[in-house]
Amino acid sequence: MLVSNYFLDVICKGRRKQTVKIRRESSCPLIRFNCTCGSLCNFDLNNNKARCSGLDRMVITMDNGTKKYCQMTGPDIATSGFIKVSYFSKKKSKSRATCKAECVSPTTTTTTTPTTTT
Repeated sequence: MLVSNYFLDVICKGRRKQTVKIRRESSCPLIRFNCTCGSLCNFDLNNNKARCSGLDRMVITMDNGTKKYCQMTGPDIATSGFIKVSYFSKKKSKSRATCKAECVSPTTTTTTTPTTTT
């Protein structure tokens, strides 16, 4: 899927795996994937395991590695490469994740150093 702005709604009923690979368009400098974007997004994956093992979890794979998400803390990431979103749920799960993938411009940060006089 090429992205400019896209909402990904994952509602799991029954045991299944869903995978979406998100690629940026050539005019898009960065892809931002966010599941904590206010009232439009929701992230509630019923997984009580500290390391998000087992089912009811989201796994994000990017060009620099893989990270698991579950419970109430969803991803908020940006990359100039690809994002692969895999969602695993168990049978009769009430877990739900609504996330947004969008094209964003890189932000420039300015660092100022405080001056001290003696």
